[in-house]
Amino acid sequence: MKINITILAAVAAATGVSSAATIGVNFTESIAGHANQQIASGTVAGSVPQSNWNNTGGATGTINTLADSAGVATTASITWTSGGVWGDGDANADANAGVGDAQLNRGYWDDNNGGGQTFTVTGVPYTNYDLLVYYATDTPGTQHLQGITANGTFGRPDITTGARYSEKSGAVWDSTNTATITGLTGDLTATMDLRNANGNGRATIAGFQILEASAIPEPSSTLLVGLSGLALLMRRRR
Repeated sequence: MKINITILAAVAAATGVSSAATIGVNFTESIAGHANQQIASGTVAGSVPQSNWNNTGGATGTINTLADSAGVATTASITWTSGGVWGDGDANADANAGVGDAQLNRGYWDDNNGGGQTFTVTGVPYTNYDLLVYYATDTPGTQHLQGITANGTFGRPDITTGARYSEKSGAVWDSTNTATITGLTGDLTATMDLRNANGNGRATIAGFQILEASAIPEPSSTLLVGLSGLALLMRRRR
């Protein structure tokens, strides 16, 4: 009996895994009026680089069937409410040139002096996931990096200052202008801190990613041993 190496290889390949998926949401001022804030499907952006970002538009709204980083429609839907929307003019030229991180940075939510900001994502398709939130501002300093609470867990950037987008260095996403909350499950409910009583603490976020934390494991050693044994048996029966 001849060994069908093609079949064995196909079985092994079928047990392989692509990298974990992500869902990215980009907050913008409006869909129709701010084209350079929209990230095209083939454009890559983010601290965890991905394409196929979902672009929102306006201070409130709903988007059903969010796409993942592969462009595949998921079961996830988002509803958001904010105090207002704004944009960082320093990112304008790069955003016009199609630079993904500039487009992500260009438009953002602004609490507009105390307006509440929340977003809910239902139908998250991942058993376990992390939330990565991006901050942006048109005014550097201490007033724009408010914290965020997701499913009861609080997160915020490491420091309370942040710089505007720089067309010389581009957007540098790090722990000073992002917040990460890990170990989340189920539907996502996130709420931004309200502006402090002294007028500081604007909650200005440019978007977020939901990062799958439970990828299917690679083929186990047991499976690989089993395939090897099958191949040996077939050789002996020739």
